[in-house]
Amino acid sequence: MFKHPLEIRLKAMELCKKRSSVCEVAREMDINVSTIRHWIGIFHKGDFIVPPFGKKTPAFRELLKKFNSLKKELAKVQLQLKIFKKAKEYLLKEPSEKYLFIVKYKSVFSVSDMCKIFKINEAAYYKWLIKPIPKKIVYRKIMKNEVKRVFYEHKGRYGSRRIAFELQAMGFKISQVTVSNYMRMMELKVNDFKRYVVTTNSRHPFSIPENKLVQNFKVSRYNEVWVSDITYIRMGGYRNWMYLTVIIDLFDRKIIGWALSENMKTDNTSLKAFKAHYLTDL
Repeated sequence: MFKHPLEIRLKAMELCKKRSSVCEVAREMDINVSTIRHWIGIFHKGDFIVPPFGKKTPAFRELLKKFNSLKKELAKVQLQLKIFKKAKEYLLKEPSEKYLFIVKYKSVFSVSDMCKIFKINEAAYYKWLIKPIPKKIVYRKIMKNEVKRVFYEHKGRYGSRRIAFELQAMGFKISQVTVSNYMRMMELKVNDFKRYVVTTNSRHPFSIPENKLVQNFKVSRYNEVWVSDITYIRMGGYRNWMYLTVIIDLFDRKIIGWALSENMKTDNTSLKAFKAHYLTDL
């Protein structure tokens, strides 16, 4: 046991950290070099704080008891954290899949600790272990994998109806409702995309203006040729779409006028953009 008080031992450890020579610390504190080296060894083991002359008081015993208890609790929490990192993907799955995880990792973690993480009865696991896996569970797992495969094969564009139709064509007996439930369980959401919509209708009884430009885009001076085009822009809020009309001079490709509208009527598109040019000039 230690003959020197705790304050002296701690001061010696602090000086040893600041200085490289143990002999220098021993000379300064008038303590044997071998004693300080002995302190350094037990300091790293964690058994440094012991009452002098081995007198373990009731208060010290109680403190040591709490320390050992907290040490065990910390080791328990660290073990649970390791299990949780491995099992986090199985927490919301069916008991049979949790049981399969326990079988896989029973050589690494204890069955009892894994059952506590999953909040399942240990007796239920052992009861499941001696029974063969029901065919329904095996078939359900196969169907989930098939639903996931078809979903990602079509880049997330197929919903439950089309996936069910494709699986039925392959010979599987599965309904749209079942596919929808599996997709919800696996958090498979259909990508929100819209097909291209043709807005130009060339079949109409109206007269078609003469094409005077004839695809000749070479212009030699300003204000010789103006061209316009309309595109649509997705908007937020109460407006879904708005149409942008732009008129440019082909000579320098600069914008002459532009207009935003909620429809494609002439008064609100090209004519409005044309008038905007004169209003800015004024």
